[in-house]
Amino acid sequence: MWGGTSTGGFDCSGFTQWAYRQAGVELPRLAQDQDTAGRQVSQDDLQPGDLAVWSGHVAMYIGNGQLIETGGAPVSVTQLRTTNAGQNFEGFYRVT
Repeated sequence: MWGGTSTGGFDCSGFTQWAYRQAGVELPRLAQDQDTAGRQVSQDDLQPGDLAVWSGHVAMYIGNGQLIETGGAPVSVTQLRTTNAGQNFEGFYRVT
């Protein structure tokens, strides 16, 4: 659901924006801009809450080698990865 920002339906960046808002932190709206809210970290240094950012998608690391994400379908837990349907991987980011 592109453009979704509420519990009635999220897109990827709407979901991460909503999750961080629950903790009192504001993130930019678009996936490709959410990396500006933090600093880049290595995959070996990932902590729950870190963001995985692609050129048109974002997911949140939840620990144990897993991401939580949505792309219009229900929110799902997936394995940690750096590939996403041909999009450029921008990196892992810790919101500061």
